[in-house]
Amino acid sequence: MFLTPVIWAVLSMLVWATLALTPPAYAPVGWAASVLCATLVVATWVVLQLDRRHPFPVPPRIWRAPAPWMLGAAAVAGLGFTIFASELGNIVLSMQDAPLAAPPPDAGRGVPWVNALVVGLIHPVCLLLVAQGVVQRVLLLARFGPWIVVALTAVIASIGDLFGVWPQRVFMLGLPAWLYLRSLSLGLALAAYLPGRLIAAALELGFRPGIPGFDLVAADAVLFQPIWFDLLGAALVVAGVAPLLAAMVAARRDDAEPDEADA
Repeated sequence: MFLTPVIWAVLSMLVWATLALTPPAYAPVGWAASVLCATLVVATWVVLQLDRRHPFPVPPRIWRAPAPWMLGAAAVAGLGFTIFASELGNIVLSMQDAPLAAPPPDAGRGVPWVNALVVGLIHPVCLLLVAQGVVQRVLLLARFGPWIVVALTAVIASIGDLFGVWPQRVFMLGLPAWLYLRSLSLGLALAAYLPGRLIAAALELGFRPGIPGFDLVAADAVLFQPIWFDLLGAALVVAGVAPLLAAMVAARRDDAEPDEADA
């Protein structure tokens, strides 16, 4: 029971990533996003069908958050995580010998609104439906501590992520994994992950905040974000995570009180 859930979780993500990401790599120039739009949906459906056939007693998939306000708090925290992830990417790129310039905006990138739809909605929804709805639900059965489950989920889910360097992917997927661990709510996990992807979608449509290191790329240098912007990210993380953590601790305390009374 120790290794079986881990093997199933890894295989599920590998199957999903193979079905979803391989065909677009062979699509004609400019059509990759359109093909990816279809393969993401098909791959998610296939993995969900396979997930119905495993013998593990996993909890049901729940979209509803424990309280509606938690969705807003998760989104605020996710926005802060996005700022930190952007700076993390800058740090990783600064360690490379020759940072790459950004590609020309119209170099075979296809239709902007299709790119934005895939980046901002279809990919994150499908990814988290598999990452939390399949991978993490199975990992919860393994005899791991909670933080190991969060770390394993983020690492395994990063296989199917397309955007940013690998440390960024793991970092961004950590918050949804933690929220799902504490709430078993797919909606709460998605609310935390969507802000970063919606910002990426806005960039696909030509929106430029003009913040160095966040959306501006130099051909021969790595731009770091201003200190005030990083501090804003920290404030958003605290503003989002603090009330969520307080509510979850209170809910756990309330659940424990009836058990103590029965004892």
